[in-house]
Amino acid sequence: MIFPMVEGTNLLGKRFMLPYSFEGEYNIALVSFHPSQIIQLQTWLPVLEALREEFPDLMIYELPTLPQYDPQARVFIDLSIRQSIPDHAHGTVIPLYVDKAAFRRDLELSSEEVIYVLLVEREGEVLWQWGGPFDEDAMGVLVTILREQNTAIPLDPTVWDF
Repeated sequence: MIFPMVEGTNLLGKRFMLPYSFEGEYNIALVSFHPSQIIQLQTWLPVLEALREEFPDLMIYELPTLPQYDPQARVFIDLSIRQSIPDHAHGTVIPLYVDKAAFRRDLELSSEEVIYVLLVEREGEVLWQWGGPFDEDAMGVLVTILREQNTAIPLDPTVWDF
């Protein structure tokens, strides 16, 4: 499956045309649909940041996915998001104002009730996805896929074997 082409602007004002603007050789896209899902996102962020230390070509993006609001509403929503997250994350949070049903269909996401963690290669191919809060088994599969992709030096097997 290919990540659908969508346009967004990160919280620093930089425009992205995804998937082509993803900056990593491999990219984690954390897709959320409701502000309350920040709790689910926070279960993944620390372990993904630690994983990024082992795979320097891995980038992590948060993609709050919202309806196609008018530009004025977007300004207020972006400001609200900006105020709710740490400054260091503003460059990797890209609100997407899209046809949510089409976006979900293109990514084969069954529901808006959970977040989705997607591993996307530079060319846009979705290599793996998981729906829901952090899960050790899911993390083990993600690490295995990254190892198979040879994106970095081999991991210390004691660090990520679950």
